[in-house]
Amino acid sequence: MVDVINPLQLRRTSIDEDLRGASEMVRNYITLRGERLDVTQAEVDMGAPFGGAVSTMSDVNTFFGALFRGDLVSDASVNEMKKIGSSFPDYGLGIRRDERS
Repeated sequence: MVDVINPLQLRRTSIDEDLRGASEMVRNYITLRGERLDVTQAEVDMGAPFGGAVSTMSDVNTFFGALFRGDLVSDASVNEMKKIGSSFPDYGLGIRRDERS
């Protein structure tokens, strides 16, 4: 991740530093039985490839801007990520389409 974090100057993004208490950190919510729950802590601690990183919305925007401009991966890889898969209809490679956003 340092190969991405440092060149993009993502100052409020970390893998190993505890930024979970930062007020501007992107939060993660689910709705369960009609109740909106903050599950940010669970996501950070999951240990899965998508878990463990914490960031601010500003850094997330910087990252996705660089990703979709092709600054981080090849244009072919970006195009693959944008394809919606057949196994999970709303997912590409690491990207999920959500009409509610």
